[in-house]
Amino acid sequence: MRRPRPQRAAASGGSGVMATGMNGYSVSTVSKLTGINAATLRMWESRYAVVVPARRESGHRVYCDADVGRLKLLQRLVDHGERIGNIARLSEPELVERLAKFEQSFADAPTTRTGHPFLVVSEDADTLGRTLVSAGVSSAGSVASLNKALDSNRAATAAHCGLIVELDSVAAEEADKVLQIAEQYGSDPIVVVGRYIPGRVARRLEQSGVVILKKPLTAAVMRDMIRAVCARRGSSPANAGETPPAPPAFDKSTLQRIASMPSDIDCECPQHLAEIVSSLSTFEAYSATCEDRSDEDARVHAHLRQVTGRARALMEQALAYTLKAEGLNPADL
Repeated sequence: MRRPRPQRAAASGGSGVMATGMNGYSVSTVSKLTGINAATLRMWESRYAVVVPARRESGHRVYCDADVGRLKLLQRLVDHGERIGNIARLSEPELVERLAKFEQSFADAPTTRTGHPFLVVSEDADTLGRTLVSAGVSSAGSVASLNKALDSNRAATAAHCGLIVELDSVAAEEADKVLQIAEQYGSDPIVVVGRYIPGRVARRLEQSGVVILKKPLTAAVMRDMIRAVCARRGSSPANAGETPPAPPAFDKSTLQRIASMPSDIDCECPQHLAEIVSSLSTFEAYSATCEDRSDEDARVHAHLRQVTGRARALMEQALAYTLKAEGLNPADL
């Protein structure tokens, strides 16, 4: 039996009626503005009626500013770990109140300052900046785009800072700019947070020492990953080999099965954690096979292998914890 479509607590700015020559945003534009891909947006509308966009005479949906604002709130809450089914019917004031509680909890969370600032490149630098603060990381400044970072005069004041870049899509051109910015600022570490990153581009970035975090990613997971990255930077090559990383807890086929598991709810944490573990394992193995031009190269690669192995082991613990919470046994997958 089909379930009735849920009714939202407050009506969206869109009327749902056809109109001629109306102003507004197309699906593709809304996707770019909110970070919600078109397929997910359609599912949210059909299943939860999160917004009711108007339609042009051609049948194409058109979204107003109120629709976009509401969708941004929903996406930010989903990024914090909320399930869309639990928040779809909330009014805008209720969404704002709930988001404020999340952000306050991050502000109140005890942190250990790394003393190492990050340059933030993101269209939503304020939100990302709060995540950095919750991870105990200070800011060396923020810019809204890669081009602005390249043109910025901050190099003198932000030299040798870390770099964190948040983009929806990272193609070869964006990867080139990330590496140019990192060289310009002498950045270490370098973190790229993206939703769509082709495999070839991801491999190139990882081979250059870039840590890649795939969205959707809750703010809590991003905070913990940034902490892990900063801890990695704080380890010196001289003592990196003192505590070897634990051997892999998951083999490649198990990680692939977890990453491709279907989900009955709007939560894919096990899948994303499996992808992170797989990516770290790949780089760990890669660093063991890099060509050494000198003794210094050998020390660098040994350091990378050690710290990546520790990061991989840490994320394996997170994956095992999440699977247990979901009542799943890796041996049965």
